[in-house]
Amino acid sequence: MENKLPKLVKLNLANNNLKSLDFQAAPNLQELDISNNHISDVEGSKLEGNGKNLIIFRGAKNYLSKSVFNQININPKKLEELDIMNNKFQKEDAEELSRFTQLKVLSVGNGNRGGLNGKINEIGGSLYAFKNLEKLKSLDIKLIKFASGETVSSPFLPSTSEKKLRSQFSENHSIERGVYDLKKWRQESPLYADFQKERDKNAHLTRSLTQKKIISAVRQQRVKNQSQQDRENFLDL
Repeated sequence: MENKLPKLVKLNLANNNLKSLDFQAAPNLQELDISNNHISDVEGSKLEGNGKNLIIFRGAKNYLSKSVFNQININPKKLEELDIMNNKFQKEDAEELSRFTQLKVLSVGNGNRGGLNGKINEIGGSLYAFKNLEKLKSLDIKLIKFASGETVSSPFLPSTSEKKLRSQFSENHSIERGVYDLKKWRQESPLYADFQKERDKNAHLTRSLTQKKIISAVRQQRVKNQSQQDRENFLDL
């Protein structure tokens, strides 16, 4: 009878120079960290098919590709945190990530050190692939190039997390000159046109409120001055 660890819910195998995984099956795992190893897949290991309850999967700095999702059998409706920075994911794999609609944290970028070992994600294409990740609160796409005109504050990203994404990457994500044709994108994108209309509407509302405050302040000052003048006239009588 196959040995199992039914009570194991958290397993950390990070930083062990592992090339493969060989441990007892743990069907109730909720958190798995295999970061910073040399793993290319988990096919044939006892981890295979044991990811249906995973909430957190950290596999940064390996040689993983999208096949790992099916090998581990990760449930896209349960996973909330996914870190696969510096692996071997390809351009078309961005669409694969869109299945994980419960994600709150997604890290798919590349750090400089991981790239030295050939562990580089080439995920690209369009940020449109992430449009279904409405619960996303943190997105790391460092050193990943997307389609011309798209930035980390692109309207293709979930509106619920756009503000947090923009503030996060204002510090660690720079746009390379010549890669993004923002002027052309602004001219052609209907999404940007809608954004511009909304911004103009808000600006008009702000100006209107400011004018009302000024008018109100002027009126109050006039009343105050008139009261002072009436008081002085009364004393002169």
